[in-house]
Amino acid sequence: MAISTPTRPATERKQTRSLADHVLPRNDLEKKLASIWLEFLTTNEISIHSDFFALGGSSLLAVGIVSRISDEFDLDLPVRDFFANPTITTQARHIKQLLDLNTVEQDEKDNPDQESIDLRNRLPLIKPAYFNCQTERLFGIHYKPRAHQKLKSHAVLVCHPLGHEYARSYRNLQQFSLQLAQAGFDTFRFDYAGTGNSSGKSEGAESNTYFQNIKTAAQYIRRQSHAETLSVIAVRMGAPLVVKADVDEIENLILWDPVVKGSSFIRLMHEFHHAALSRLERYRVKRLSSDPQQLFGFAISKSQEASLNRLKMPDFKTADLTSLNATNRILVTSESYLDNEPGAMSLTEHCQHYSTNDEIQWHDRLYTESAFSSPQAFKVMMNVLKGEQ
Repeated sequence: MAISTPTRPATERKQTRSLADHVLPRNDLEKKLASIWLEFLTTNEISIHSDFFALGGSSLLAVGIVSRISDEFDLDLPVRDFFANPTITTQARHIKQLLDLNTVEQDEKDNPDQESIDLRNRLPLIKPAYFNCQTERLFGIHYKPRAHQKLKSHAVLVCHPLGHEYARSYRNLQQFSLQLAQAGFDTFRFDYAGTGNSSGKSEGAESNTYFQNIKTAAQYIRRQSHAETLSVIAVRMGAPLVVKADVDEIENLILWDPVVKGSSFIRLMHEFHHAALSRLERYRVKRLSSDPQQLFGFAISKSQEASLNRLKMPDFKTADLTSLNATNRILVTSESYLDNEPGAMSLTEHCQHYSTNDEIQWHDRLYTESAFSSPQAFKVMMNVLKGEQ
């Protein structure tokens, strides 16, 4: 029986707790920083030990907070310093040093070295990995929960988009992988052959290569984690690739703004590519297409383009569902996705559908080089994996 549960998470602030002990701000400086953070984050209360990115923070939000802090305290705070001090307590100490404040209240007499150790202990173990798939050597990153974090025998495989969308989503998926591991899930991201840090030529891989890459990555994380359960998060072009890869025994197949028709994706990339060469926004003169062939900045062969062009999501009719080897099929969509992705509405009829207010703008050329924040999608996917959604 098809399932359709379209919902939109409420936009009001919600309580978000980190794995760290919840400690309220202890002095005026920490209270001021917490107040600034609350202006940008969807949470009601912040622990001084909560990691900014675990609370749904992003690079874009960090820039806004840095600007507010700089104005509030009349100091020059580089963005890199914010990333190096992602909690209220470490940030407050750093700002004191910049302001040369020497008075220390009794409740602040903590050991800075110990706090740094505690912060590191809350992060998962991050293990780079190389593994073989056919003739190529693939690169992946295993986010392994620490002993006190691992609550589940459950692994999560993250399948990236392709082309410029890989670059747009990279940091977002990196931050979400950290959060998943801190919640107890063994999490694995990897680069397809010819992409990222994996071996092979960008234009050399075709769809069948990507299918095998995904199956091999699933086998790898199952072996490394000894997990009894595997879920897959597939973003954009990662979605039809995962479906066609036919990975065995998936608990949750989470399709995040999936590409429904490869032909529509290829056509969109050609439009972006042509506009970049002809609209005099990037170059001073109009430019001709290059040789070898490119698709919006990424080398692609004719055979590779043809194989991606043929990809499409199944109709998700009842007869098709048994072939996907997934117990639960979840569709997570951003703000304008359904209005712009051809054929996407058909997926909502046969998946558990969660619509969010996150705005990513995959289909708008003006955002092709922009990072994005997706706190609502993170929350939905985390709750699905925990069985709480």
